[in-house]
Amino acid sequence: MSERYVSRIIEILDTIKKMKRARYKGSNDKVRFSTTPKIFADYRRFIKNTNGDTILDTEYDYNAEISKQIELMRKENITI
Repeated sequence: MSERYVSRIIEILDTIKKMKRARYKGSNDKVRFSTTPKIFADYRRFIKNTNGDTILDTEYDYNAEISKQIELMRKENITI
């Protein structure tokens, strides 16, 4: 993994603090884990231009996307 990728993961985890993991029995009596809602945003996003070519979306901001998701979770009283 690249250093940039790892630092981004750490930044996101710091933002969402710690996640709750609840154990439950799934099908076939296997132990499974349920976590709190995850927050995810790509650090870049691609769109198609008028010619159908894939280009980088220069207006996309992953920090704003993460903030929107956190705000939505707070409005719904979902703990993170």
